[in-house]
Amino acid sequence: MRFFECERRSRRILPLVKRALIEELHRRGLSVSEIARILDLTPAAVSQYLHGKRGKGKVRIRGVEELAERAIRGELRQEDICRVCDELASRG
Repeated sequence: MRFFECERRSRRILPLVKRALIEELHRRGLSVSEIARILDLTPAAVSQYLHGKRGKGKVRIRGVEELAERAIRGELRQEDICRVCDELASRG
């Protein structure tokens, strides 16, 4: 068992998940400030994700559309993000 698996994921995988989610929200027409408010990030951080300065690389995330819907409705939970990270980690 790896005791610090969440730390590794927070450095490698979580930025990719955030980027995919932010891109999906932006694709739906939400502004940088709206996305920042919904995800409790700064507008500068959202902008950096959109411009590829954070979350470098691309990964296909199944269900990113559903994550975006939950985020818009204010129903996105930590467990939803953990599930996505678990799935991506299992891919290798």
